[in-house]
Amino acid sequence: MAHERDLDIDDAALDLILAGARADAPLPSAALLARIEADAARLQPAPPPRAEPRRSWLAGLGALAGRLALPAGLVAAGLTGLWIGLSAGTGADFNGASVYDSAFGLQMIYEFPALAGLLPEG
Repeated sequence: MAHERDLDIDDAALDLILAGARADAPLPSAALLARIEADAARLQPAPPPRAEPRRSWLAGLGALAGRLALPAGLVAAGLTGLWIGLSAGTGADFNGASVYDSAFGLQMIYEFPALAGLLPEG
């Protein structure tokens, strides 16, 4: 391990050195800063013109699918609600027995809360 040389500096001398280091350095004048900025602006290359990105047909297809996702989901939800509503009223005493009798209706009744995250796991 290398040892540093001891300079025998007392605390007062060390405080004086540190106070000098803490002092604010003089800032350059505003005229000098303006000249430096003008030089930098003159030497900067002009940015190249930006070309419009070309969209491929695949990107257009993705954008179309994104626009159709919301209406398709709304239509699917509406048709599901219509099916449940109409099939619930087809029983003799209008108690929704036809929904309970169908396999899809039972699957929706028992599995939808779990799929939607409404039931705790475990």
